[in-house]
Amino acid sequence: MNALNHPDSTYKNESLRLFSNTIGVSDLEISTQLKIDKIKQILLPREQSTNWQIVAYNDFPGYEIKPHRDMADKTLTILIYLNKLPLFIPGTNLLKFNKVSKNFETYKYIKNRFNKGFAFSRSELSWHSVNKFKGYIPFITRKVISITLCKPGVLLK
Repeated sequence: MNALNHPDSTYKNESLRLFSNTIGVSDLEISTQLKIDKIKQILLPREQSTNWQIVAYNDFPGYEIKPHRDMADKTLTILIYLNKLPLFIPGTNLLKFNKVSKNFETYKYIKNRFNKGFAFSRSELSWHSVNKFKGYIPFITRKVISITLCKPGVLLK
């Protein structure tokens, strides 16, 4: 496990790369209802035409991600929330940029709900953010699985 700083974030989070076709698939167990084998079945047939990876994120109080679009090499992002008690744990803001006010506006807020998720494709309009995680309850972190598909030949860091 290593500490990362997302380029558009403040504070640190931890990530654990579960498996990826760029480094080989390994059998790992995680303590959630998420079925890794099912995800492998869906993603492995795409292995020849798409690079993908699955990463578990553990975001600490104070963590936030400011409005951004994913890098152009990403084609699809799937986020699955893992917190069983999501009270006070931020979800994800889907944003639109208001050209007149030059500010971002939330047009959809995806709540953090256990074993629920959403997907979005990368585009020039796919702005998103995560509100600052205040951490009202000690030792509670924001837990998310991210499944990312990238253009052929791209390795994510």
